[in-house]
Amino acid sequence: MDFSAPHLQEILDRISDLKEILKDEENLFNKELRKADEQNSASAKNLLHYRALRTVDLTEFQNALGFMGLSRLARAQQHVYGSIHCIEYIIRRLLGETMEAPIDPDLSIKKGIETLRLNTTSLLGPPMFNRRVRIMVTLPSDAADNYQVVRNIVKNGANCVRINCAHDNENSWLKMIENVKRAESEFGRSVRIAMDLAGPKIRTGGIQHTFKLKDGDSLFVHKEGPTENETSKGYHISCGSKELFKAIQPGEPVLFDDGKISGIVEDKDENHFQIKIKGQPEGKKLKQDKGINVPDTALKLGGLTEKDKKDLAFVVKHADLVNISFVNTPKDVKAVIKQLRELDVKEGFGLVLKIETKKAFVNLTELLLAAMRWHPFGVMIARGDLAVETGWTNMAVLQVEILNICSAAHAPVIWATQVLESLAKRGVPSRSEITDAAASLKAECVMLNKGPYILDAIRALDKILTDMELYQSKSSSLSPKLAIETNLI
Repeated sequence: MDFSAPHLQEILDRISDLKEILKDEENLFNKELRKADEQNSASAKNLLHYRALRTVDLTEFQNALGFMGLSRLARAQQHVYGSIHCIEYIIRRLLGETMEAPIDPDLSIKKGIETLRLNTTSLLGPPMFNRRVRIMVTLPSDAADNYQVVRNIVKNGANCVRINCAHDNENSWLKMIENVKRAESEFGRSVRIAMDLAGPKIRTGGIQHTFKLKDGDSLFVHKEGPTENETSKGYHISCGSKELFKAIQPGEPVLFDDGKISGIVEDKDENHFQIKIKGQPEGKKLKQDKGINVPDTALKLGGLTEKDKKDLAFVVKHADLVNISFVNTPKDVKAVIKQLRELDVKEGFGLVLKIETKKAFVNLTELLLAAMRWHPFGVMIARGDLAVETGWTNMAVLQVEILNICSAAHAPVIWATQVLESLAKRGVPSRSEITDAAASLKAECVMLNKGPYILDAIRALDKILTDMELYQSKSSSLSPKLAIETNLI
């Protein structure tokens, strides 16, 4: 532990260098800063400060601060400049000096924490009593005709509901929304309605019959259905994506149904390509309308499809926020915002970017800067597609990085895909699912998918989130009084 004047001066010199780096990053993105919504202005600056901070190796500096009992900037995501300012203030006081210029109040530690809290309420509605993290639940199709389905979902703790525009139709969606508003009225609390646009997701098309694919099998993917002559060899499906057939190349991996089936492209022509299936010794069924991922293929997908544009006109009229699928570049985000501004959007309508591709993760800071032209906005970590695109073993790191970057942007995060899935679908959770649910406390909202035991899943998640908030506040660990329960069942 070194409190000597030379050592303290070294720390001040390092702080001065960091401030210069932060300022340079602001200047570099000055054009984007000017285009941010007024309510996002300070958040845009803080995001750039965090980005700049992560471009340098802070290890030695952090250790020096930690040995003095000071903040190591490890949890400074929401208030980068404010944290650096506070450290500088303490060091100068130790040297008998005073600070000359006051910090911008919009960049203070308190303001950073408060901004994320307010943005979360603007996007996802007020929290439940004793629970900061919201719960979002995907509505099943029968929620259109059965009020009790929606009533029970809301009664058991859902703050938000999600309707997927890839399924059902406008008439069904409207009935679901009417049931949600009825439940809102019955229970006297706000329930936000989120709607997912289908986006340009590539899916399996026509399949003559369901079949099991095993290791070494050949699968032929056609622009149109195979001819009678072609069906004599291997297995065959169709896919309507022209872009896929244009871009796919031999040697590239192809994954189906959230990665449950995978293979390598062996051959292609203008009408079909052939895949050799890998890693399926027991065989796995492939069905129609299952997702296709090609993580190493240079696909030029993004933006709104014609269906998305039609659905968006419905969404802005009846829902509270829209989840945009497969945004990859700032251009995609700007196109969505342009479309929203051309529609009659009510004040406070929310925009959520679904991060589900390798490209979206790489471009995340730029996507957030583009999204800051709109308020309120947030991010959904669509962990299913993202894991397939980037590799399962990379997901732990990616989740943390997305949470950190979004926290710096004061952007609420929705933690999605397969949360308590075994419980929702089969009635019994796995131990790893409980750990995953507890880890979701680092987000602002957790999404549950539909299943026959969804009410059990909502109740379990509500208890986990409520209990664990005594020990975890966003990224900070807490230390409540130790109490040994005598009755844990």
